[in-house]
Amino acid sequence: MSEVKDADEAAPRLNLYQCKECLHIICTVDRDEGVTPFMLGCRAPSPCRGWMESSFYRVFPGLKPTWEWYRPTDEERASLKPGEREHVERGGLLIRPIMTEKAKAQIADAAKKAAWSRQ
Repeated sequence: MSEVKDADEAAPRLNLYQCKECLHIICTVDRDEGVTPFMLGCRAPSPCRGWMESSFYRVFPGLKPTWEWYRPTDEERASLKPGEREHVERGGLLIRPIMTEKAKAQIADAAKKAAWSRQ
């Protein structure tokens, strides 16, 4: 018999961030338990020096996240800047773009071509 979970427990934890300068919006998902910031530097594809503010997890239904908050591995943590390391040690998460399968395949293909050209 499978365990029944509350709807809140089973649902991914999504959040929106909007830039106050260019109005760009990103949708994030919390992959791990931890603390996420209220503000972060703009993640718009075009250069913007603005700051994005959290919507405090008030998200429209059906949105697909394009960024993820994650807890870095010990190996990743070793290469962090001191401020980032302290943030993670205090329970903070880091952000990164979510890689699609197509993007992963393109990166792997480019790596193979680069290795082939060095031979």
